[in-house]
Amino acid sequence: MQQKSNNKLEFIQALRGFAAISVVICHLRDLFRGTSFEASAMHWMLPGAYGVDLFFIISGFIITLTSYNYKKHDTKKFMLKRIIRIWPPYAFWTICYVALINWGNFDAINIDNVIKSLVFIPLNLDSAIYFGAAALPQGWTLNYEAYFYLIFALCFLFGRFKYFAVFIWFTLTLIALPLFLHLSDPKPVVVGFGYINLMMQRMMFEFVFGVMCALIYKKRILQVNNRILFNSLIFLAFIIPFIAYILNIHTIDHGPTNFGMFYMASFFLLIFCADYIEKHIVFPKSLVKAGNMSFSIYLCHIFVMTIAMLLVNYAGYSGLEKALSIIALFIPLLVITSSLSYIFLEKKLHDFLHHKIIDSAKSSATHKIAVQNIAGK
Repeated sequence: MQQKSNNKLEFIQALRGFAAISVVICHLRDLFRGTSFEASAMHWMLPGAYGVDLFFIISGFIITLTSYNYKKHDTKKFMLKRIIRIWPPYAFWTICYVALINWGNFDAINIDNVIKSLVFIPLNLDSAIYFGAAALPQGWTLNYEAYFYLIFALCFLFGRFKYFAVFIWFTLTLIALPLFLHLSDPKPVVVGFGYINLMMQRMMFEFVFGVMCALIYKKRILQVNNRILFNSLIFLAFIIPFIAYILNIHTIDHGPTNFGMFYMASFFLLIFCADYIEKHIVFPKSLVKAGNMSFSIYLCHIFVMTIAMLLVNYAGYSGLEKALSIIALFIPLLVITSSLSYIFLEKKLHDFLHHKIIDSAKSSATHKIAVQNIAGK
């Protein structure tokens, strides 16, 4: 880290990059099964899965900041912007992955599961926390994201009380409802309750926590400007999850009662130091760039890993040699693939859809108002 000029929220992008890389590392652990490094890989690489918890916190934070000035009438615009942001890349990589793993046997594709996945309906609503995952395995997290977006959008209808409505809704679904149903399990489920089971999952607290942090950041509550205090808080922010990782504390599951609590504590401290970080600290450009492409990295990495595995299988390697060969091929393939996905799906396609849907709707509304004004005169 070094001195720098102001660049708002660059540190958030760096955190997103770290989260994406963490999840990738977690999934690479399976390559070491059957080797002498299997136990070590499971121990040291599995906690990378909790990059998902960090993603959820950041998602709540970013969504709140980007829609802070939205009013009652902006509900539709918010949902449209979210849909054109996440659905096209998600649909593309879902279809690519399903086609790849069923290559030569397309009759085996479960169309119902693919459709459910594409509309963010979990495949098994009686099995928390992944709920049967999705046609694209990592798509289970998008089911939580979509639910959060929907509730957040509906809360715009409460005007200036929108955040109060957000906190009330999630208090009812995450605390009151499980208590009413006498559910003490951190992953509460009632067989046959369907989508309500997802609504009760404690992982949703991480989104709400992100909302709270965004409001603290936006209103500049308790911002740190003292260098000594800043250095102390930054040290704590990085050392808390590091110690938990080294000592293997609560690294058995997702959520705020597991490893997620350490990321929540770290993020909270970073938000207090946000002004100082933005004015004085720069993170590695590669990490910030990974943060920019984090959604594409997250969506395509299992597809790319499968391609690398298929290619290495032809070479006849086995054991540790096979695992290392796959990783050596996987890394450059992932960089290339996620870069292309980011450029063409996340940027070019997004900009095209935004122009055709959002900007056109805005122009149409402006024209309609102008016509009404003229008619009124």
